[in-house]
Amino acid sequence: EEWTVGDFLNYWRSDLKTRQQLASAQQLTSSTERRILYLKDWHYARQYSGSPAYKLPLIFSSDWLNEYWASKCDVDDDYKFVYMGPKGSWTPFHADVLRSFSWSTNICGCKEWIMFPPGEEDHLRDKLGTLPFDVSTDCPNQCHPIRVIQAAGETIFVPSGGHHQVRNLEDTISINHNWSNACNLYRMYEHLKSSLEEVKKEISDCMSMDGWHQQCQLILKATCGMDYSEFCDYLLFIGEARLQERDNAIMKLKGIGPLVSHTANTRSCDMLNVVLNTFTSLDVTRQQSATPVLYQYFPDSITSLILSTPAVARGERYYHDLALIAYRSYELEMIENVLKELLNTEELENLVECRQRILKFYQCLQM
Repeated sequence: EEWTVGDFLNYWRSDLKTRQQLASAQQLTSSTERRILYLKDWHYARQYSGSPAYKLPLIFSSDWLNEYWASKCDVDDDYKFVYMGPKGSWTPFHADVLRSFSWSTNICGCKEWIMFPPGEEDHLRDKLGTLPFDVSTDCPNQCHPIRVIQAAGETIFVPSGGHHQVRNLEDTISINHNWSNACNLYRMYEHLKSSLEEVKKEISDCMSMDGWHQQCQLILKATCGMDYSEFCDYLLFIGEARLQERDNAIMKLKGIGPLVSHTANTRSCDMLNVVLNTFTSLDVTRQQSATPVLYQYFPDSITSLILSTPAVARGERYYHDLALIAYRSYELEMIENVLKELLNTEELENLVECRQRILKFYQCLQM
């Protein structure tokens, strides 16, 4: 049965009216049977892209995942969602897709979060390695869940790989984004690798069949949301964009200060040292002016914040460009490291086009 958002809102109004009637008759208890439905993963931002209802919080703006999906003309998808549900609706125990970060802002209502630091979920697995569906009751002594009550107007950040369970304590509407960047890239890659190993194990009895590796990739995409080919495309899309941005910033700085003698032939993995060496060569006054930028370029959303400071308003874009070069170089180094590992995998041997694109990207990095 398929419902529109309008159908869900009609259900919600009816449910609210029923609860109000039962409450007035003092018949509404925690054991009262109700049909509790939860609208999840509504792609509101995509559906109403021409009239955005909210602005992305600055501290969450370094978002490779949605940047990548926004670039794909052949796929109409993203990881930006609206959740709406009555009191009692909930999301079972899970970790977010592709080991992404996530943030969730309550527009109205109240939620209870039960959160586990990454890795602690292993204490909850049964003999078969299966995680529980509901962790709202007892937990092993070695677990230390964090329980948070989130009110309207408050935002929760969920770290990469952090398992959690959420229940609406009131009728609630929230905005939720899954997102990723250089900071959780390796965790994302490790999740894909371990998921692929599980797939291979499950269908190992079919290993002799033609196209077995391709079948493994199909199952990986179905279960994880991404296969190795798409993961390479994702990394190369972001890498090529960041390389262009970094090189543009370097071109702007040519002829300015000590960076001239270092930048032209410096590899991305050495660029952070170039920036810090440049910083230490400045006089004390200019160091003080540059410090807010150079020591806050992780993540780049902080650099965006620095752009609005009085120092930048006075024309001190030199320091902003240094910070941009530093952060873009950090992103490129992380991408390069993962691509190197991918090149050595059995899967990439069957993805000739991906290998060629990676090697071409390496050549650009060396220039």
